[in-house]
Amino acid sequence: MRGFPSACTFPKLRSISFRLFTPGVACVSTWFNRHRATALGLVAAGSSIGGVIIPITFETLLQKVGFGWSFRCIALIQLFTLVIANLTLKSRLPPRKVGRLIELQAFRERSYTFFTIGLYLAFWGLYTPFFYCIAYAVQVQTPAGTIPYIIPLMNARTPLLL
Repeated sequence: MRGFPSACTFPKLRSISFRLFTPGVACVSTWFNRHRATALGLVAAGSSIGGVIIPITFETLLQKVGFGWSFRCIALIQLFTLVIANLTLKSRLPPRKVGRLIELQAFRERSYTFFTIGLYLAFWGLYTPFFYCIAYAVQVQTPAGTIPYIIPLMNARTPLLL
C-alpha cells in the first residue's frame, strides 16, 4: 500500500524533529524581548518547512532506493540540520542549576496544573490526525498519487494556524 511506510515512519521522524524544535524555541526566546513573538513565529515556520520537505523527500526516495536508504538519507538531513543548530544556537542566559527532572511541587499550584492538562489535551488533539490521515485517505478512496502528499499538506497549513 503506497503511503503506508510513511504513516508508520513519520511519528518517529516528528519526535526527532521535535528535539530540534524545542531547543530552538528555548534559545531564541532568551534573545528577544520586544519582537519575541515574531522570532518564535519564524522558528515555528521553519519547523513547518521541514515538515513539508522531509515527507516528500522520504516518499520520493522510498520509490527509488527503498526503505532503508530512504531513512538513512533523512537521518543525514537531520544530522546536517542538527550540526547547524548546535553551531548557531546560543543561550543568552547561564544554565540553571541542575534539579529534579520533574518538580512535583509545581503541581500544587492550580494554574500550573490546569495549564499542564490543557497543553496535554491540545497536543493530543493536534497530533492525532497525523496518525490516521493516511488510513482515512485510503478508506475514502483518495487518488493514489495524492496520498503521499497528505502529511506535507497538513504540515504546510501549520504556519497558517499561528
